[in-house]
Amino acid sequence: MEKRIKDFEDYAITTEGKVISYKYKQPRVMKTWLQKSGYENIKLCKNNQTYHFLIHRLVAEAFLSNPNNLPEVDHINGIKNDNRVENLQWISSKDNINKSYLTSGLNQIRNFCECLLIKSDTQEIVDKFHSITEASVFASENFGCSKSGLMRNLKSKGYEIKKV
Repeated sequence: MEKRIKDFEDYAITTEGKVISYKYKQPRVMKTWLQKSGYENIKLCKNNQTYHFLIHRLVAEAFLSNPNNLPEVDHINGIKNDNRVENLQWISSKDNINKSYLTSGLNQIRNFCECLLIKSDTQEIVDKFHSITEASVFASENFGCSKSGLMRNLKSKGYEIKKV
């Protein structure tokens, strides 16, 4: 079964998570790719602009009712690229985080792992933090480092983060 994607009428999404383009003479199944995080992603075009979407979100919006207006989509079996409609459910942010703690463990998800902020040139330890985010915010506010650079690459402007 398939439904047209809201606001992108030249495209449809199936219950299996396939995106079909109707922009050409023959319908085409579009290629997707996996993000670093493991989620399947697609680009759709409209009015010469490109938009990025997560496949599981498109499937949920098309086929799952959301009477409680929950903000996030959960993969029931925990497999991030299993985007079949029967594997998806709407979930609150709090419940999604709690589920990720239960299934992955505290140190493996959401940047919650103890780490050290270190001066790169001297290897001097600046401080110990409970998360990469916490260390990145501290370095950004105190040393002018790029918060996003530290979170993404674990280094910025002469400082680096090392997981404990």
